Amino acid sequence: MFAPSAGTTLASPTPESFFSLASLVGLLHLESSSALGWTQVLVVSFWFAIATSFRTNGTLLIGYLAFKLIAEAQSGRAVSATLKLVLSVAVCVSPSVLFQAWAYSRFCLAEASRPWCEDRLPSIYAFVQSHYWHVGVWRYWQAAQLPNFMLAAPVLVCIAYTARVFYRRSSWSHIAASLLAPRTTTRPAATTTEADLVALATTPKATPYIVHGVALGCILLFASHVQIALRLATPGGMPMVWWGAAHAVGHSARVRRWVLAYLAVQYCASIVLYAGFYPPA
Repeated sequence: MFAPSAGTTLASPTPESFFSLASLVGLLHLESSSALGWTQVLVVSFWFAIATSFRTNGTLLIGYLAFKLIAEAQSGRAVSATLKLVLSVAVCVSPSVLFQAWAYSRFCLAEASRPWCEDRLPSIYAFVQSHYWHVGVWRYWQAAQLPNFMLAAPVLVCIAYTARVFYRRSSWSHIAASLLAPRTTTRPAATTTEADLVALATTPKATPYIVHGVALGCILLFASHVQIALRLATPGGMPMVWWGAAHAVGHSARVRRWVLAYLAVQYCASIVLYAGFYPPA
């Protein structure tokens, strides 16, 4: 149930199921301790690289490591943190780089090369997305695509709701605390009325998850096929979506019924749509 299209996204051998698993394992290792040793950086980077090999947006996962390493740099270990960040970026993006290198050797070293081979930064991924799928900023904003925007609306609304809850209940100094070293990070004590809130509303450690989710939401809304939000909104793909859903469900019986009904209906509908190559296919 933990995906709008779990009937296909998580119940069949699609890239999203493997991406979600690898992302969650990487995040689990990342959050297992406050200090990042070299071994932990390598393990987390390895799992993020596995995720990237299934979906290119896995490269954005490096932001989680970056937040932790910024905190490490604040504690006087800037050189170590910088070297770890360089290593983690290299490992995380390696699947994409290797694929681009293979594509370049396959299509650009032949006598009849493809148009993208002449680009300053040749990328077969960017070429296919733009030329065949018409992906680009504002290019999907057409009246004919309104049904796809409606399909993605629940996910986008949940992203906006989660961000609103987090930033409404967290002061800027509270949010900035996520960039401080663990030994200097402070956490305001929860009041009686806040004690039952989801952790996203009371901890600065949630900041990278909120930033990652909002960034993905903006990409989906303005520069992508918006309906793939149904496939990306998995526990590993956008954790903050499910924190927001849990927050809403826990505070309103009416919302709980709507959310559960939507997930149940979409679970079944996605199987039928997927079989006909309709979104979220």
